[in-house]
Amino acid sequence: MGVSMSRQRVVSSVVAGVLFASTNAFCASDPALEIKAKPGRTELSTPTVEVAFDDTTGQPVVEAMIGDKGPFRLVLDTGARFTKLDDDLAILLKLEPKRRSIPAGKTGTPPEQVDTIRLPSMKVGGVRFLDFDAVILDYDQVFEGARKYDGAIGFPVFADVLLELDYPQQRAVLKRDELPPADRKEILNYTTDDGLARIPLLFTGTSVDVTLDSGRASAIVLAKSLENRVRVSTKPVQPGFVAADLGIKVTPLRGKLRLGRHRISEPPVFFLGTDSAMGHRILKHFAVTFDQKHHRVRFARAGDEPVRFGPEPGFGLIVGQRRNRLVIKHVIPGSPADRIALRAGDKILEVNSKPASDYDQGSLTRILASTNIITMKVVRDGVPLLIRLEKDPVDTEDQSEDH
Repeated sequence: MGVSMSRQRVVSSVVAGVLFASTNAFCASDPALEIKAKPGRTELSTPTVEVAFDDTTGQPVVEAMIGDKGPFRLVLDTGARFTKLDDDLAILLKLEPKRRSIPAGKTGTPPEQVDTIRLPSMKVGGVRFLDFDAVILDYDQVFEGARKYDGAIGFPVFADVLLELDYPQQRAVLKRDELPPADRKEILNYTTDDGLARIPLLFTGTSVDVTLDSGRASAIVLAKSLENRVRVSTKPVQPGFVAADLGIKVTPLRGKLRLGRHRISEPPVFFLGTDSAMGHRILKHFAVTFDQKHHRVRFARAGDEPVRFGPEPGFGLIVGQRRNRLVIKHVIPGSPADRIALRAGDKILEVNSKPASDYDQGSLTRILASTNIITMKVVRDGVPLLIRLEKDPVDTEDQSEDH
């Protein structure tokens, strides 16, 4: 059992799945196909059901019972058009597979043959999904004999309930409800032409529809055709020999990405394939709620600070360049820079008694991150100010790039 493919395509799919931990390594789909992606009925034991998940693999993984068998580790995968199960589970469940032909996908994926099984029942916490299909894959091959999970629950399975992936609390919340109308701040409308949720994001003047893909471990994946249309911080490079084999390139995005009211600073962007997606490294900062009936999605997050992927701001300062001059772009509240009353917009004249013209944004950012004491001369409203900054002890500790 499994998907019929050429050897080259299998190898490429396996490597891409490992690099990005996407549960979509093999299967493309089309909504006109007779695979039953949505359950015939969804039952909730209580009006609101909470289910803990584990996202250490880069995807939200829950325990699920299929019939009276399990528990199995399955990804809650908003980037999967179908539910997918490892072929060992199909044997254990003693369900007869049916061979289906999936035509070419809208994003350029070629046609392929798959085996499917009809699931009478799947139980996740206090929710039971009845009567729907799963595609059979070989996850042992994807993970080279040590699979991290047993399959993925496709996005259409949650069509009849509100699905919230609360990453900070590491829980999924399911209930029969609806989101308020879009306000373009936290609640956005999404489009779908294949059963998945896509929102438009503006990448330095280029609007791109990205799939909200909880099954993908990376931050942003853009189609390779966009490599020369999106402004990035450095020239895209291949992150390793495997990526070179597949033509994958990665670079930080230049500037900030806006997600409603939320800002995302310099996320890493992979250029790969023909589709574009937003994955776990961004989603994990939010409680993301999907309303499939009204095609709405909510991104909830405490505070207004950007989600940062660039260098940790030294002394609480983020510097930038304006008209070829170094300026202070942002001051983190409560930081040493904030306590000494530096402000966004202050122009930098000197750093450690050297003229600011000796530095660029990158070199000054690295100095701010690597030193504990620094002197700067800035000018505000025509008045020069000489300041001395000293980091708090906690600021000298190693910190994650996602903070």
